Amino acid sequence: MRKLFTSMALLLCASVSSVSAGDIYSVELGSAPSSDYFSVVETTDGTTTNYNGKYTGTYNGTSYTAGLKLQGGTQVQFTTTAASTITVVQSIADSKTNSSTNNIPALDGTAMTSYTDDSDNKVRVWTKTDVEAGAHYISRANKELGLLYVSVEYTGAVLTTLSAPTLTPNTANGEVTISYPENASSVVYTTDGSTPSADNGTTITAEKTITVDDGATVNAIAIGDQTTYANSAVATTTVYIDNVTIAAPVISSSNGVVAITDATPGTTIYYTKDGGTPTTSSTAYIGTFYLAEDATVKAIAVREGSDNSEEASAEVEGVAVATGVAINGASTGWENKNSVTLTVDELTYTLAITGNSSKSFNSQGKVNGATGIKLSNKAQNTLTLPDGYVATKITFYSFVNGSTETASGWSEVGGTSYSDYEDFPMAATSGSYDIRTYELNKLNKITFTNAGTQLIFTIALDIEKEAAETVTASIAAGGYRGFSSAKAVEVPDDVTIYVVNKGGVDLVNYTFEITPIESKIIPANTGVILKGAANTDYTLTVTEEEATASDYANNILVATSVEDNCTIDQTSYDYYAIAKAQFKFLKYVGTDNFNANLSYIRLDAGATNGAKEFNIIENTTGISSVKAAENGNATLYNLAGQKVSSNYSGIVVKNGKKFMVK
Repeated sequence: MRKLFTSMALLLCASVSSVSAGDIYSVELGSAPSSDYFSVVETTDGTTTNYNGKYTGTYNGTSYTAGLKLQGGTQVQFTTTAASTITVVQSIADSKTNSSTNNIPALDGTAMTSYTDDSDNKVRVWTKTDVEAGAHYISRANKELGLLYVSVEYTGAVLTTLSAPTLTPNTANGEVTISYPENASSVVYTTDGSTPSADNGTTITAEKTITVDDGATVNAIAIGDQTTYANSAVATTTVYIDNVTIAAPVISSSNGVVAITDATPGTTIYYTKDGGTPTTSSTAYIGTFYLAEDATVKAIAVREGSDNSEEASAEVEGVAVATGVAINGASTGWENKNSVTLTVDELTYTLAITGNSSKSFNSQGKVNGATGIKLSNKAQNTLTLPDGYVATKITFYSFVNGSTETASGWSEVGGTSYSDYEDFPMAATSGSYDIRTYELNKLNKITFTNAGTQLIFTIALDIEKEAAETVTASIAAGGYRGFSSAKAVEVPDDVTIYVVNKGGVDLVNYTFEITPIESKIIPANTGVILKGAANTDYTLTVTEEEATASDYANNILVATSVEDNCTIDQTSYDYYAIAKAQFKFLKYVGTDNFNANLSYIRLDAGATNGAKEFNIIENTTGISSVKAAENGNATLYNLAGQKVSSNYSGIVVKNGKKFMVK
């Protein structure tokens, strides 16, 4: 198969010169086509694209097991010498590319409009009649699709293709002489690089010499009468004038990626990365490159017929790549779908296309020595790390799928937008790869968005264990503190947790049991008392572990709000809070609010006539002294230090000694 390296200069094969009305030329696209009439190319570098097995179908008795995947700049090119009917057969076996509104072929850049469906055979047949003689191409109008077959049937008189105009540049003064081919109705030319046609460009009817600026691209086409003569191919030339001053190149960098641009067209740039003087023996610049360490980059621009430019120099700050976890298509758990689970070193990562649910991943190509992951253009993605891990740096190794250089890159990484990717286009193809590194602020979920052309990529991550979330509890001089937290926390071994349980009630007093518990977990929004070393700040670790439910079954301590100035109602209720420097609860008589992260007891106002203090009992009664009664009828106290009546049942304190009363 003859490949045509540009859609601007298509030549008609000799085998077509004897065509007549009714002749049909066709090509099957289920594999690399063998045809002197059709060429399948990428417009930029002449590379054929892939033939994908998801595109199947049957047409004219032929069953196709694969079809040509039209993506990006892929084109089926051909040249006709008579008015024709063009037939294009598309696979509709794949659900993602079976849309009459999106997955449409285009003829010469214009979407085709007429089709019929053969659902049984999974094909859609497009036709276009009365197509004029000349150079043509089929591409995608919008989204990716798969072609199985293309044919050209001649329906009009056979035309003779005109010779292309001859373009003769004069590099001394920038003049270009445009010839006028025999039998041409006119010649149309452009000087801005655009494609000339009967509707675009400047028309001449005789040979003409024009003057253009340095670096101008002149294109010209001979227009036929479409009765006997068809239009010629497009002739092209770029004019570089001798002895002009070549401007020094411009060196720019971002995140370690270096781009060098020429200020004068048509030059070749040579550069060094070690501060040395660049010469024509230095490295020729072909696209962006990456620096992992700081370097002095110098460059010159060279063009035949003119003196070399002055030297450009720039100090470039390098960015070290991530060297940790490798995420690639060979990781365990790979699946071909919108979201994949990847296992690396026994840790599980999830990679999902979050910006377009119709897209899917698959593994393809080699990048940085590993199997790459194919990423659809302009799709946002999310890489989720295992619980408890965060990423501090991410490096993408990638190449543009099917193009030598394009303004593709990362427009967003980790929630930060980047607008400079257009200034640093990815120059890498499957023979090399592009490197981009971004610092991350300890993220567990990393989003990243491709700005343009489809990419094949792998990832390197620097990760670390996520620091545990903590809460501080300050123990006062007395060694105790009322405490609560908006999240469940675990206390250190040298801190004891107390709860308060309400016992029976008589006409005068409530009774309370202040009890240490075995658990080291304080549930969220639960009031407790903490005992520890006096005047010490303790670090409590936030945890998802659950406390033993029975430890807190009857706890009446109330947690304050997580907000400061938790409003309280002192009209309807009495509040008792732990005294900072004492081993007891005291009735709260302060302002109408509590601070955050405390605990308290709330009772109906006036319900505890004798309970102004509740002593914390730990192995002793907590009563420092009692007045002995000589008549034996001394005052009775319960173990909470509350005064009780003589008919009280249980353990009581009398004259500083404990008694059991039944």
